[in-house]
Amino acid sequence: MLWIGGYGPRFQAFFAALSFLRFDGESRPTYLPLTQAVGQFLANHRNEPMKTKMTIAILFVAIGLASCAPTEIAVPTSAFTSNNWQEYSSEFTSAIGTIHYSIRYPPDWYVYPGSTKSEPGLEAQTYIQDFERIGEVGGDTAGYQVAGTVRLEIYALPCAKTEEGCDPTGLSILAPNLSGVKNIEGRSGWTVWTVFLYKNDYRFSLEGYILGTPEDNDDLLKVLDEILSTVVVK
Repeated sequence: MLWIGGYGPRFQAFFAALSFLRFDGESRPTYLPLTQAVGQFLANHRNEPMKTKMTIAILFVAIGLASCAPTEIAVPTSAFTSNNWQEYSSEFTSAIGTIHYSIRYPPDWYVYPGSTKSEPGLEAQTYIQDFERIGEVGGDTAGYQVAGTVRLEIYALPCAKTEEGCDPTGLSILAPNLSGVKNIEGRSGWTVWTVFLYKNDYRFSLEGYILGTPEDNDDLLKVLDEILSTVVVK
């Protein structure tokens, strides 16, 4: 955070105002000009006791100090970057052809490649996650995945075999040259982040799983969104 208060000009302003008042009853210095408003004010109070003049002086000081209250300005933090991330690339193959994809992920994450065949029943065979797999098969990590960690499942199906088909409504650009849909929901104690991308008659899917509610996992959801921005499918 930066604190910007503009102290100098404001102190000058109220000290200049104080210079119009003398506590010994003498008039102002001739070299200081009076504005019409200040002149009228002093004329109305010229013969008042010193206590009144002291009160007026204190009032000027209070107003000046109040005007010096610092203004808090938020300085944006540095942008989240994926420049030092690793890259994983693979493919999916079915009767309609082959698609190639690449995806970048943070350092120290783990990649567990799965089948490259694209057909129902082989979904979610490739995992990218920030914790190490226990055992040979890592499809269900509910027994050992802890809060604050994320598991990303990657797979693809021919879109003609999906319920929504190859031309669903409500698509938007979610990654460079890739349109699709994204959904975030709480499901049985998990935050589930789901993205469907449509390319070359395939539905390319990413599903992220994090323990807890979406509100509790805002930072990890931002990491998943950054991963999404690196996806290339061709």
